[in-house]
Order: sequence, then C-alpha cells, then structure tokens
Amino acid sequence: MVVDGYLTPTEVLRLQQLVDCGTIKKAAERACISERTFNNQLGWIRAKLGVSSTQEAVLWALKHGIVRLNSG
Repeated sequence: MVVDGYLTPTEVLRLQQLVDCGTIKKAAERACISERTFNNQLGWIRAKLGVSSTQEAVLWALKHGIVRLNSG
C-alpha cells in the first residue's frame, strides 16, 4: 500500500506531465529528457504503486488527488 509522500516530487511531476501532455513522447519533451528516461521513471512509479501499467498509475494518482486533469 502506498502512503502519502511515498512518491517523490519528481515522480508526481512526471505523472502530471503525462496527464497534461497526453503522450510519453510529448511529456518527455516537456521534461527535457529522453523518452527512454521518462519510461524508466514511469517504471519505478509503477513498481512503487504496485500497478502493471502506466494507465493504472495515472488513474491511481487522479483518484488520490496526486495529479489533476488540466481544466484548460
């Protein structure tokens, strides 16, 4: 089980960037890192959360108020 504060600020930022940008490629560009690095970071996030997909990680973060949908 994940407790508050378990994700680092950078991990929360990566999830928010993914929500805001919609694709890993665009989110990686925004973060000024390679897609490979972004994917590696998502892998650590998935492992911490105990989920098998990035979609599950994003849904978990949305459900728990860790990230928010961009309202425009």
